[in-house]
Amino acid sequence: MAASKKKKKSFKESLTTNQKIGLTIAMIPLGIVVVLSSIYYQASFLSIILKSYKGSKWLERALPSSDKIPYFDRTNAPPVPSTLNNESLSEMMDKPKQEAPPPPPPAPKFNKKENNAKEFLDPTKWGAPYSLQKNANFIMNGWGQYFITFMQTVRSLLKVFLEFVNDTFYKDGNKTPETLIEKVTDFAKFVCVIPIANLITFSGLVLTAFPISLWASFTNQTLMMFPLLGFSICLLIFGALMGGYFWPWGFLSIFLTAFIVYPSVNKFANFNIYNERYKWIWAMLLYLFWFVSIGYLWDFQQDLITGFSITAVILFMGMVGIKMFPM
Repeated sequence: MAASKKKKKSFKESLTTNQKIGLTIAMIPLGIVVVLSSIYYQASFLSIILKSYKGSKWLERALPSSDKIPYFDRTNAPPVPSTLNNESLSEMMDKPKQEAPPPPPPAPKFNKKENNAKEFLDPTKWGAPYSLQKNANFIMNGWGQYFITFMQTVRSLLKVFLEFVNDTFYKDGNKTPETLIEKVTDFAKFVCVIPIANLITFSGLVLTAFPISLWASFTNQTLMMFPLLGFSICLLIFGALMGGYFWPWGFLSIFLTAFIVYPSVNKFANFNIYNERYKWIWAMLLYLFWFVSIGYLWDFQQDLITGFSITAVILFMGMVGIKMFPM
């Protein structure tokens, strides 16, 4: 502990005045980026949660888990009318003759051109590695089925958790708070519930990545079952040598981060709402970031503390609506 303190002190002592000034200037835009990025991240995750109610078509498209696109190059066929008839023989004889029912409409065909035009991150785009499942080679087919089962399971678990958070905290939507209690509750959910849900999401995927890999190794597999089981076990034991634990742990972290921060109109709208709704609190957090980081560089000198104190008073006056120079 003492060695650590000595190392920190020697680092500050090694800085020249010009270097400290440069770091001070760098802390100003850095603080703005940190605060605004945090607001956007929280607002983006909130936007996802608000659309993750049970039966949501958006959620089904964003996290597909059924046996169709993007895992297979096919769409769901329309339901075929039942041919069962529970009428008795006498009822059928007395019933007037009717025309045969029209045949069901054909299932929509897979549009390869439309699929290729989709963006790389589009969750409904069919392609590698899922397309390996159609390969006649049992090795390629096994790998394709492994990735299909793996991502279907990951997305199913994520979907269940998002629906749970929505049903628990945002069942009635996200109405604009009017009373003080509603504002406190809304802010608490934004800065407490959303980060905790985010932490559970990431940690949950990390903890379940290995069991999911094992599950994908033998589900719908044939001759590749045992090689894939061995591969999954080696990932856990020798993961550092097999890509630095990129698959599946690193991949899932990238997948979830991209899923949350990928820009959309709703995410930017939520960002603007919460940025404006609690602007004075964000200003206080930004001020605190500057005070701690810049104050640390300059050993919290008295002149610096005085300047920050004056700024804090002006900030507080703005929060409570006091104008220094009334018009």
